[in-house]
Amino acid sequence: MKHLRVLLALSALSLGFGLSAGPFAPTSVSAEAEAGGPASRSTRFLGFVFAEPDESVPTKVRAMGAGGVVCGTASVRVVGPDLGFYDLEVTGHADRPGCPRPGALVSLWLLYGKVDDGVPAATSAAARFLRGQVTTISLGTSGALGSEGWSGAPPSRGGVAILRWNGPDAVPVADAVALLDVRVTSISHYDPESASMLSWFPDAPSFVQTYTHVDAGDIVVVRAR
Repeated sequence: MKHLRVLLALSALSLGFGLSAGPFAPTSVSAEAEAGGPASRSTRFLGFVFAEPDESVPTKVRAMGAGGVVCGTASVRVVGPDLGFYDLEVTGHADRPGCPRPGALVSLWLLYGKVDDGVPAATSAAARFLRGQVTTISLGTSGALGSEGWSGAPPSRGGVAILRWNGPDAVPVADAVALLDVRVTSISHYDPESASMLSWFPDAPSFVQTYTHVDAGDIVVVRAR
């Protein structure tokens, strides 16, 4: 149920900051899929889709199999500047020959229009076909999911944004924040391992800080002055 907890936490966080909670609604993860019920012949991927600055957010995410077989397509909901959210169910070889077998890598593509062959998606982790499981993976172009710094547009003055850290592990939050050209009032990150919301506040004493270091792939909510 880790992925369900993550989405519930993001939903609560987005509501608290006045963001649209539509794509974060807990109904986006079915209980049957989590329990390995009737939906267990397929697998699901969900997460954020990052676009490069000043570029359009992809309209769809598609899973492609051998010989051009389409194994699943999902629409991308725009949730902020340069940021979308997708929830994709992928069919396996047992139901559609040419689609991935259990354990195989899944080829994910980003589409930008109605008539579009798409471009391969850069992924934050390996996308493997695991029957009956839900995997949270961020997608983007190679530039949007770069090797350094942040993905996503920083918040405007008094605003809120969802960003992804692409840098190395164990970077002090204060150092990572220094890369943002904005005055930050708080950063929040949901930690699925401890099932808790962690926070960082500038100039706050150390005993108040529960989020002290960012790791590669961390998704955070940044609030600006």
